[in-house]
Amino acid sequence: NVLPHPVPFEDSSGRITGVVNMLIDITDRKKVEKILSESEIKYRQIVETAQEGIWLIDEDNKTTFVNNKLCEILGYTREEMMGQDIYFFMDEDAKQMAVPLMKKKKKGYIGQTQFKYISKSGKEVWTNISTNPLFDENGVYNGNLAMVTDITERRNTGIKLKKLNKELAYSNHVKDSGGK
Repeated sequence: NVLPHPVPFEDSSGRITGVVNMLIDITDRKKVEKILSESEIKYRQIVETAQEGIWLIDEDNKTTFVNNKLCEILGYTREEMMGQDIYFFMDEDAKQMAVPLMKKKKKGYIGQTQFKYISKSGKEVWTNISTNPLFDENGVYNGNLAMVTDITERRNTGIKLKKLNKELAYSNHVKDSGGK
C-alpha cells in the first residue's frame, strides 16, 4: 500500500514552481490496523458473550461501559445506563454501604461482595460483584471495572430453605414434646 503525498516545491522567493510527489509506504500501518480491528472484534465477542455483567465507571462514578448482560440484569438499555452515576441504581440503604466502599476502591481495594441494586422495574436485584480499580500510568485513579453476577434467585431460594428448615425444626420439636 502506497499513499501519495504531494509536496510543493518553492523557489527562494516563496513562489511555487513545481510539486514533488512523494510516495509513502503504509503497508506496515495497514497490517497493524487490520490486527487491531481483528483484536477489537474478538474483544467485543468475549464481552458480549460473558455470563456476567461488565460495568465500567470513571473516576466520578459515572457509567462509561456496560455489556448486554448487565443491561439484562438491571433491566435498562445501554443508552439509559451510559453516563449514569452508579448510585442511581441503588436504594438508600445500598448507597450508605456503597459510599465507603467506593472510597476504598480509589485507594486500590480489590474485592468481591454481595450487593443489592434496584432494577428499572423497581425489583431488588442481588448480585455478586467483583471489582478492580483502574489507575493510569501515574497511579491516578481512573475508575473501576466490575464483573456482576445476578444471584437473586439463589439468594431467595436460600432464604426460603432456611425458613422451611426452621418450620420443620419447630414442627419436630412440637411433635417430640407431645404437642405441648
